[in-house]
Amino acid sequence: ESSAAISDTSGSLLFYAARGRIFRTNGEEMFITFGGYLNLDVTQGQLILPRPGSDSLYDVLMIDVSPDSTISTLRKPKALHMVVDITADAGAAAVVSDEVSFGYNLTERLTGTPHANGTDYWVLMHEWKSDKFLAHQISADGLDTIPVVSHAGAVQSADYGGCATSSNRQGEMKCSYQGDLIAVT
Repeated sequence: ESSAAISDTSGSLLFYAARGRIFRTNGEEMFITFGGYLNLDVTQGQLILPRPGSDSLYDVLMIDVSPDSTISTLRKPKALHMVVDITADAGAAAVVSDEVSFGYNLTERLTGTPHANGTDYWVLMHEWKSDKFLAHQISADGLDTIPVVSHAGAVQSADYGGCATSSNRQGEMKCSYQGDLIAVT
């Protein structure tokens, strides 16, 4: 749970993220977030996307614990954005931006898909106790923190379908290859 990695076009690892931390290829930690608390129980908690128009910048997105989890009483659950430059720190890679909070009250679903313009990306999340899908665009200028909001499907809440609270806030979301369909579990 809660990990992501990215490689170059030849398959060599560039860096990876797991449980609220970002690591260099040698396993050295370069960044820790969420005030030192780890997002241990987040199904799709990390996402790494190459920055459009850049050969060295990568956008890293993380979701903290979801609402109604036992850890959420310690802090307000949120989504964060950081930028990693793989040429920084003498080529060892480093986080080169302050973390930016851009979303609250989210389920554990975080995914990305290419934009129809063939250059940018969409970052998709789902709001808890809502039927809202939030789509944030990543362009050469970075993350747009104001989402495009779409309403679809059932309200994801603790009592939907007679499931336990954790069953509805957890799960995965994936986009079709064409980016025109979303599957949610």
